[in-house]
Amino acid sequence: MLNRVNQAQRPFVIIGHRGATTHKDLSRVMPENTLLAFESAQQQEVGIELDVMTTKDGKVVVHHDFKTGRTFQLPGEQKQVGRTNWQELQKARFNFTEYQQAMQRVMGQAVHCKNTDRFENLQIPELETVLNRLPNTPVYIELKTAGLFGNRHLERKVVDTIREKGLQNQVTVLSFSPLSLWKVKRQDPQIQTALNVLLPGFVPRVPLLQKLFVNWFAKRLLGVDAIHPSYARTTPELVQLSHQAGLRVVPWVHGETRDQEQEKFPKLRAMGVDGLITNAVDLLNEEVKNHP
Repeated sequence: MLNRVNQAQRPFVIIGHRGATTHKDLSRVMPENTLLAFESAQQQEVGIELDVMTTKDGKVVVHHDFKTGRTFQLPGEQKQVGRTNWQELQKARFNFTEYQQAMQRVMGQAVHCKNTDRFENLQIPELETVLNRLPNTPVYIELKTAGLFGNRHLERKVVDTIREKGLQNQVTVLSFSPLSLWKVKRQDPQIQTALNVLLPGFVPRVPLLQKLFVNWFAKRLLGVDAIHPSYARTTPELVQLSHQAGLRVVPWVHGETRDQEQEKFPKLRAMGVDGLITNAVDLLNEEVKNHP
């Protein structure tokens, strides 16, 4: 009963996927994983999801892809972020052409951004810089690791940064790597963790597998605080099992357009999810206000 009461008391949270990147007002469309996108999310009073990895010389930077090119380009050959020093990575410049194409896919229409001069001096930010700029904002840090076994340098540095800034109650660490989350909990049990999952389609059709996944694997073995499934793989049964185990459920956008997200929103809320990681912050915020 206690788990159910706590679940009911938790506020529903909207989280900007890589920041608040899209908006019905095109002048407020922002590049992912940049200070512009994070400040936009902060202004809209929502949580922020971001991705981190380490450079060759050990800096924790906010970047989604393991290689430069799609969002930020280096002069000449594009490089692996993990094999590039921080000083060289700062020379990368924003890729406006690819950005417009990406926004067109998400928005479901041609995008002609306004005031593009604001993008000229954008750089890949450090995690520490971002956290310093986001006081009192819930931050969801996804550890980008090449495999399931994690990256001990990344995990340790992220935990150290959270501790140094006293943000254990403000930050949640996410990962697709179970071992990474297990390590984070071992280093600091106070830090909230969430397992990103893209469950095979057959798992929801086998109740025993789903129960083992939630109760034994996620709750007991990893000790996570939440499960983050994709929109398409979120089911009422998964939400119910997770809540019974005391775990929050926060689905994440996986290729949906803004219109598709808005269409799915009532169904996901009806399942009892605890929040959404979304590319449509402005639309879903409006939905929450209209249907609290």
